[in-house]
Amino acid sequence: MDHLNGVRRVLDKLRINRHREAAWVYKKLNTDQQDVRVLLVKASEDRSKPVCGTLRHISLINQQLPGYETISYVWGDPKLRGRIYVDGCELEVPASTERVLRRFRLPQQDRLLWIDAVCINQQDFLERAQQVQLMAEIYSRTTHGLIWLGEDEGFAAAAKDSILAVYENARQETDGFENFMSMLIDEVLRLYRYAEKRGNLAFDHEPLLKYLGLPWFSRLWCMQEACLPPRCTCWCGNIEMDLLHVVRAAAWLDYKQLTLPFLNHENMDGIQYAFILWTYSDRSRGPHGTSSPFPPPTLYALMAEFRSFETAEPRDHVYGVLGLYQKLGRVQRLSQELLPDYRRPLDAVFRDVTALWIREWNSLEVLRYIYGTPRGMHGMDRTLDLPSWVPAWHRKWNDAKDPLRFILSFDAAGQRPVRLYDDGNANLSVLNVSGLVIGRIAAHTTTFEWGFFRRADNVLTFIKQCEEMMGEADSRVDVTDAHAHSLASRLAMTLFAGGDLYGQVMERGKAADHIVAFRDFIFSTGEVPPDLRGLAPDASRQTLMAAHSYEMLLRACINRHFFVTQDGRPGLGPRTLKDGDIVTVLYGSQWPVILRSNGGEDTYKFIRLAYVDGVMFGEAVRAHETAGKDDQLFRLV
Repeated sequence: MDHLNGVRRVLDKLRINRHREAAWVYKKLNTDQQDVRVLLVKASEDRSKPVCGTLRHISLINQQLPGYETISYVWGDPKLRGRIYVDGCELEVPASTERVLRRFRLPQQDRLLWIDAVCINQQDFLERAQQVQLMAEIYSRTTHGLIWLGEDEGFAAAAKDSILAVYENARQETDGFENFMSMLIDEVLRLYRYAEKRGNLAFDHEPLLKYLGLPWFSRLWCMQEACLPPRCTCWCGNIEMDLLHVVRAAAWLDYKQLTLPFLNHENMDGIQYAFILWTYSDRSRGPHGTSSPFPPPTLYALMAEFRSFETAEPRDHVYGVLGLYQKLGRVQRLSQELLPDYRRPLDAVFRDVTALWIREWNSLEVLRYIYGTPRGMHGMDRTLDLPSWVPAWHRKWNDAKDPLRFILSFDAAGQRPVRLYDDGNANLSVLNVSGLVIGRIAAHTTTFEWGFFRRADNVLTFIKQCEEMMGEADSRVDVTDAHAHSLASRLAMTLFAGGDLYGQVMERGKAADHIVAFRDFIFSTGEVPPDLRGLAPDASRQTLMAAHSYEMLLRACINRHFFVTQDGRPGLGPRTLKDGDIVTVLYGSQWPVILRSNGGEDTYKFIRLAYVDGVMFGEAVRAHETAGKDDQLFRLV
């Protein structure tokens, strides 16, 4: 009762009118001056007292700004509401906002903060769009980023000990982090490396995985909120930790993952989220730091990188990375298609940013980011009317249905850029491209799923089926230069989709040797090879090859079909392919493309990318040009 009377006295003293609407709190911002609001939170030693503060306007065009701190946190359930008191008015905010302001309120002095739910009028869509354009400046000009991970559920102290242990191991093995980035990333091939030896790394992994599994690490908006400030501190309850320690430890665990038996596909998400955060937030040792040899990230690289992150508003899979794009990409002005507008239809936002990507980069690389079932088939979000060539950028990779992406080292189009044609049709949902047909799918296997490959007899039956399909196809066609390689090497290259575990192209002889070692292991043991993470340190070379083969086979074949074309080419394609689909090389695509006729002349739906042995390095394009054949127009809808 005394507590309630105390609260009433505070409210009476402030003369709060509970019935004034939130709109009365927000005075119009001067957009020409790039105005933003900051919240001066009044000090209080009594943490039970309501949060009270004052909103101020500051102009980002000024060189000198008052020192403010930004807060990054998870909004949580929007239905749960709390109240704070701003300029004498009661303001309803998400309950999480009220809790985090109460947590970061100081006992002895007022604190100047920027927090999105209060400093932006969330009911004003025009203001929201305008303020989103200023996020890069808001976060990069703060003095300090405060990251609230949530209350401690009893593991934060142990997690901190584990993170610092991993951080120290990384420091010791990389000469005080001097060699950190070069150990994790091949600077020539621009591929991530993976350690083959565990080294002296010991820690309690369970609390660490719980810590990195907290919802904050998977939220899209939190990424730029953590990457742009000059420094950030994480709080989990009362446990405080430098963000740099957290993300470097995660990056080191990602590098060591194949040597740590407790890590697997099911518990790596938190590490990988934090690893991505490291790549953009570590300014001295990260790939996008001040001394990095890598070019600035493109908008499309950021959209692809952060696609698996969570956001309540699907449009934020575009708008939510603009701040990082502007700062890290050193972009002064956004294209008209990129200006945030939350009133635009979602499918138009996704379509226009994809078309801009294709035009700006003369490339169809964007096709590799299309997941799920093509439009018009079962399983796709029916609320969207996306063309088949446009990724649903809010859709996450589903390991139960989606295959892993093919490696980047291929060049099926032979470095020919995309060729777009204007047919006078004003329909923005049609993409006119050109290329050539290399065959039609004559036969395919069933879809390979995770459970299928757990049994050794299934794997042997599958390989034999693929061999029989290739042999039957070879018997129907003349052996040409495209088929000059042995059946064994063509099969091996196809089953591995041409790549090893490290994203590099395999040699044909090496691929064939790995398949032999893989089959020999199954014949001799009656079991599939062990997981690489569970291999004994003294495992034989043949066992190591078999384990590598098994991992490569899984990565290439899961959620795909093996197929052969009518002229005998073997390939791997999506679970949605059908006999009769055409296999093409489209200019601007590094990978062959499977299309399906849509009924109209030259009108097709994009099905998915494929691996097709013998055409992955421009062979079909060069033969097409040598023969003097005309290109074909494909209208993708």
